[in-house]
Amino acid sequence: MNRIGLIRRTATAVQRRQVSSLPADKFPPIEKVMLKDAYEARHHAEEAVSLWKKINWFLVLPALLAVTYFSGSRELHHLAHLKEHPNEYVPWPHLRKRKNAFPWGDDSLFHMEGHNARPPREEEE
Repeated sequence: MNRIGLIRRTATAVQRRQVSSLPADKFPPIEKVMLKDAYEARHHAEEAVSLWKKINWFLVLPALLAVTYFSGSRELHHLAHLKEHPNEYVPWPHLRKRKNAFPWGDDSLFHMEGHNARPPREEEE
């Protein structure tokens, strides 16, 4: 360990000990320690954070709950309908043109089982 590092660590420890040993009433108020502009900016930031917390709790959260309440039952009904009547495959001429097979199988990389219909399988003889 070099000498400068040892001196820095010792000085830091001494400063910590001195600061922590002072009683709380000896510290000056924060308004006096900080620059006026910095204190006003900090005070403004605290007010802005408080405002946005209130907006989130009292405006955004109830709106999300209302949207969930009114659209949730319709979405569940829609999902039940899709399970009952799945999408049928339509052989559009511009779809599924493939020169080479995909390394992961016949479906595209973004295939979703319940949403994308598959073409009918040709039976091998």
